Parts: sequence; structure tokens; C-alpha cells
Amino acid sequence: DFSLHREKGKKKDYGFTLKQRKEQFKEKRNAKNPDYARKSECDESKLEMAKRMLCHAVGHGINFKYVLADSWFTCESLIQEVRELCGGSVHYIGLTKMNPKLRYQTSKSKRPQNIHELIARYERTTSCYCRKYKCKYIQLHAKLGEQPVRIFIIKYGRSTHWKVLLTTDISMNFVRAFELYERRWGIEVIFKECRGYLGLGKCQSRSYNAQIADTTLCFMMYQMLSLAKRFSEYETLGALFRSERD
Repeated sequence: DFSLHREKGKKKDYGFTLKQRKEQFKEKRNAKNPDYARKSECDESKLEMAKRMLCHAVGHGINFKYVLADSWFTCESLIQEVRELCGGSVHYIGLTKMNPKLRYQTSKSKRPQNIHELIARYERTTSCYCRKYKCKYIQLHAKLGEQPVRIFIIKYGRSTHWKVLLTTDISMNFVRAFELYERRWGIEVIFKECRGYLGLGKCQSRSYNAQIADTTLCFMMYQMLSLAKRFSEYETLGALFRSERD
């Protein structure tokens, strides 16, 4: 599933002048048609749409154990929504922003602390080194609001910048969380290939319906091409070993 959104901006004018807004192309829509619902999504919050998509997936029988998201989506409300899916069997894994206003309550502190305070307190005493991924990390069990979470504060090589990986699965170790989150990179690859080879986002039509149709066809084409590539490059283990032996 996908949705297209527009941003109002600081001046609440969508980046247009008054004259441009008056001259903007408009279409009349019937409230009974599907395109009316699609158009209403345009001004909705991306966060609320993400929640709706998750519920929509569960309602259609799509089973999953983890929701992977980047730092833009990580917040208490979305995490709470994820944990309520499928009777609490779904967990959240995502990066979080280095936001001083985002505070975590650990068992060793009397008050909630932000990431910078946690790094200053625990870097020298509880940091570990992961040889597999060549990074240093601090593993902490904390609460974000009322939700128990496990935090991995990560620094790669000689970098001075830290990244924060968060999961609601408090039994998960660092390597497992890291490897699961890596799978999200596949989404970035899909968008890059769709833009580069299938013209995603290059539709010049003024019609919102046409933009939705173009994006839908682009993703459908990508799915068919991916499936064809999967079948054409399929090789059994027996054939693989025989080719290596020959």
C-alpha cells in the first residue's frame, strides 16, 4: 500500500502564492467513488496513515512479527499502535532521533534521561564492541512512556556520531536487532530502482487520479519484473553444486 501527501509548510500555503493557489488545477469528485477517499489521504498525517495501513494489512490476513521504520516515524503513539496489533505479538524495530526532548526511564536513574545523558553516563561502563559489524554499542533496558523498550546506542568505527536503534522486543540481542533492521534497506533499493528504471514520480499530469494510477502501475510493474527475475535466475542447490564441480 502507499499514499501521496502534500505539506502545508510553515506558512500553511503549500509553497504557493495566492495567485498560484487560485489557478491551481482542481477536480470535482463524487464522495461515493474510491478517488474521493484517495484525495482525502493527501492532507492526512503520514503517521496516521501508517497506523491505518498496519491495521489494513492485519485486517487482510497479512501476518508479520516486526514493523521496521526509520527515525522519522519512531514515536510513542506509533509504537503503542504496533504493540496493540495481533494481540501484542507484533514488535517495533526502528531508529530514533537524537532528540533531547525524547526521554527514556532506566531502572538506574530517578528521572527520565535523553540520549545524550545516557551516552555520558553509560559509555565507559556498559559499552560493548561488535566484531561482526565493527561498531561500539551501549545496550540499555528502559521505558519510553509506559512502553518497555531495549535501546542500542551505536557508533561506527572512528565516527563521533551516534545512532540509536530501538526495539520493543526486550529479549532481542544487538546482532539480531541489527540484522532485522538491515532488511529495511530493501525498501530504499526498490524506490531507487523504480525512480531510475520505471519513472516513479515523473508523471507530468495535473490530475491527482493520474498520479495515483502512475504510481500504482509503477509498483505493479516492479513486482512483475522482480518475479520474472526470481524465476529466470532460480537454480536448485543440486544444480549449483554440479556447476561448481564441473
